Amino acid sequence: MRHIQTPSWRRGFALALLGSLLWGLTPALTKLAVSAVDPDLLAFLRLAVATFVFRILAQIPVSVPLANPWTWVAGSALGGDFLLYTRGLEMTTASTTAILVCVEPVATILLAIWLLGERWNLHRVAGSVLILPGVLFGGFHGLVPGESAPTAAFTGNVFIICAAILWSLYAVAQRKTLTDHDWASRLHAIFFVATMVTFPFAATGWRVNAGASYSAWVSLLVVVVFCTAGVYAVYAQAQRLVDVSVLSLLLAGIPVVSLLFAQILLHEPFSLQLFVGGAFVFAGSLALATEPLPPQTRLSKLPATKSH
Repeated sequence: MRHIQTPSWRRGFALALLGSLLWGLTPALTKLAVSAVDPDLLAFLRLAVATFVFRILAQIPVSVPLANPWTWVAGSALGGDFLLYTRGLEMTTASTTAILVCVEPVATILLAIWLLGERWNLHRVAGSVLILPGVLFGGFHGLVPGESAPTAAFTGNVFIICAAILWSLYAVAQRKTLTDHDWASRLHAIFFVATMVTFPFAATGWRVNAGASYSAWVSLLVVVVFCTAGVYAVYAQAQRLVDVSVLSLLLAGIPVVSLLFAQILLHEPFSLQLFVGGAFVFAGSLALATEPLPPQTRLSKLPATKSH
C-alpha cells in the first residue's frame, strides 16, 4: 500500500481519526453541556454556529440549494434530530446513547431502499441483524426492572432512538440534494433550515445555569464549535485524501470510543447490557464497513457522515 507513505494520505488519516474522536466525544460532552444550558438552546447554538461556519465556506448563495425541496426535508429532520438528541441525553446516560444511536445505519438502509432504490446485500443484512439486538441490549442499561411507569431514562432512550431515525431521514434526504454544488453550500442550506426549526424551542426554553461547573462550560464550547461544524469540515477534507475503506473502519469504531469517553469523563457505571450491546453493535458496524460498494453509492461516506 504505497499510498500510506504519502504525506497527503497520512494527513487525511489524521483528519479522519480526529473526526472519529470528535464524534465519539459528542455524547459525553453533550451530557455535560446540558447541565449548563437548556437542551433546546444547546441544539440551537450548535446548528446556528455550524450554519455561520458553512456560510463562510460556501461558494453559492443559500437560495440556490433552498430551491430543492429535499433541502427542507433534510433540514427539518436534522433540526428534530438535534432537539430530541439533547433532550434525551438530559434524561439518559451517554453510554446508553452511544449504543442507541447505532440504529441509524439500519434506519438509513431501510430509507435508502425506499427512497433511493438501493438494495439489500449480505453485508447490510448481517450488519442490521447484529446491530438491532445490540441496540436492544444497550437500551436496557439504566432501566429499573419491574417499574410499571416509564422512567426518565426510558423516555430519554425513546427520544434518542427517534432522534437517530430522524438523522437517517436527514442523511437520505441530503443525498437527494447532491448536485454540482460544493458540500459546504449544501450543508449551509440544510443547517440553515435546521436552525430555524430549533429556534422557537430555544426561544421558549431559555435556561442558562450560571453556576454550572467549569467542565460543563468547556464541554459546551467544544460541542458547539468542534463537535458540530468543525467535525464536518474536518471529515469533508479527509474524504478527499483517504480511501473509503479506511473511513468506514474508523467510523465503525465510534460507538466504542463513545463508551470509553463516557467512562473516562462521566464515570458512568458499566453493565453487562452495555458490554453485550456494544459488542453486537461493533460487529454489525464492521460488517457494514466492509460492504464492497463503489464510493459514490456509500451513504456513510457523505460529508454528513455521522450524527450529532
